[in-house]
Amino acid sequence: MYFLGIDGGGTKTEALICDEFGQIIGRGRSGPSNPLFIGKDTAFENIKLSIDIASRYYNGNMFFDSASICIPGIKRYKDEVKTQLLQNSKNTYIDSDELNAFYGALAKPFGIVVIAGTGSFTVGINKRGEKAVLGGWGPIIGDEGSGYHIGICGLKSIVMEYEGAGVKTSLTPKIMKELGLKKVPELRRLIYSKDFDRTIIANLSNLVHESAIEGDPASVNIVNTAAAHLAELVNRVVEQLKMYDGDYDAVLTGGVSNFKDLILVPFTESIERENINIKKPQYVPAIGSLMIALKESGIDVYAQDILNSLNATYKNFVL
Repeated sequence: MYFLGIDGGGTKTEALICDEFGQIIGRGRSGPSNPLFIGKDTAFENIKLSIDIASRYYNGNMFFDSASICIPGIKRYKDEVKTQLLQNSKNTYIDSDELNAFYGALAKPFGIVVIAGTGSFTVGINKRGEKAVLGGWGPIIGDEGSGYHIGICGLKSIVMEYEGAGVKTSLTPKIMKELGLKKVPELRRLIYSKDFDRTIIANLSNLVHESAIEGDPASVNIVNTAAAHLAELVNRVVEQLKMYDGDYDAVLTGGVSNFKDLILVPFTESIERENINIKKPQYVPAIGSLMIALKESGIDVYAQDILNSLNATYKNFVL
């Protein structure tokens, strides 16, 4: 029996193939696959490419007992995904990237996961099985605390410095160099050009991270504000789901979590309840997608031997 799990979004796509024992036998990575931002055709190309790369590790025709594709915006193309990309799958689960991020990060059926990548949202499930999803409204009216939001705040900081309304920041020379600009006013032309997309902006968060480590006041403030926004998602989920019945684990995952203690410390300090335990993510979201595929075929994904196998064999592909 073989299973396919795919995690995708605004930056990348990752496909994993495993057997019924949780042994991962193939991994493929490609570009972004969120059709809301790059269009259906490009999204489908990158999904197919990730599957093809993962399948190269296996010789012969591969038939999947279950497949799980977890990508924002992909559900609207559910029928086309099945007919164009997954003709060789018996059962197919297609949805956004909520549950796979949840299962991968916690490896248990209840808790809270905050996903802060290019965008941001949180998923909570209480011990009664009730679920809440908050955030995820995209760059126009949401995504606070995300890489995109941090990048936007970085751009605003250098504009504020230029106009004499903000503190001096080391972000100015770094961002100008990254964007290939000589003068701050050139930003006007660049940021409204059709090629200046949210991925470019989100990548600027790495420069904010670097400057915050160096002690740049503007950058430290941006990271602290992002942490507070992400912690507020946790606080709202706890309240909405009445998660007061014992301890719950909460995990911060996604690219922003790579800031480590720089964001984890203020994030933890902003969590309002003592019964919420901040943990590191157990597995990547792509493993969460595999867990969904396995569950679709009735396999107990919380069995320790399955979890151990997924963890150990995934490391074979990334080390």
